[in-house]
Amino acid sequence: MRFVQFVDGITTLSPQLSVEFYRIATDGDLVVTHSLLKTSREDRDSAAANFLRLEDGKLLEHWDGIQPEPENAADEHPMF
Repeated sequence: MRFVQFVDGITTLSPQLSVEFYRIATDGDLVVTHSLLKTSREDRDSAAANFLRLEDGKLLEHWDGIQPEPENAADEHPMF
């Protein structure tokens, strides 16, 4: 699967999806993103970390971690 097809598939499944990227890092064939994710206007903001391994423009592996942004954080450090 090509990376662009992967992203197109996600946006087709969730047409109201919005993603705001805060950080993108690469190391060889690995890509890591830190973003703010919303699946709809009513959805609570979530922090997302995606780990991707690409080869020749093809997505080989994908892992992620997603956490809703808390209403009241336990500490003063924001997620973004």
